[in-house]
Amino acid sequence: MSIFACPSDPRADQVQLAQREKIHVALTCYLGVEGQNLYSRDGVLFKDSAIRIADITDGTSNTLLAGERPASTDCQYGWWYAGVGQRFSGSAEMVLGVREPNLLLVTRGSCPPGIYSYAPGSLSNQCDMFHFWSPHIGGAFFLFADGSAHFLPYAAVSVMPALASRDGGEVVSLPN
Repeated sequence: MSIFACPSDPRADQVQLAQREKIHVALTCYLGVEGQNLYSRDGVLFKDSAIRIADITDGTSNTLLAGERPASTDCQYGWWYAGVGQRFSGSAEMVLGVREPNLLLVTRGSCPPGIYSYAPGSLSNQCDMFHFWSPHIGGAFFLFADGSAHFLPYAAVSVMPALASRDGGEVVSLPN
């Protein structure tokens, strides 16, 4: 479905063969914002979420709903219909926090443990699956809970935690 594809990701509108399942899958470039991370549950979209518009007390124009993050390099994370993710939470699969930890088994050659934040990424770096980013130069697009879409520069990393929470009481000014 082309609506789930970023035109800057050459893989996004193609059906991929998923190695772990041996099936063909469609990829998405957009994930729901779960808040800070898979444990915080302070965003809008997370496993078993029942958040209503009235619960977004920071204001819908100050709260992230979804953001760009291309599928992982191996195309195992980023299926538009799946949702297992890390620890069966959907994390890094269909939702992502703005300060997401890598909770996958760390082995030789795998992504290091730690917290991953909004920053530039690369289609050839598997570890970039743990943070929002885009193939666009300078930033990525985000959907806000009021339905508006904004291109946020990577300089917005400092305000991402406030934008990801729905009821933290933070006042946020978007950087240009």
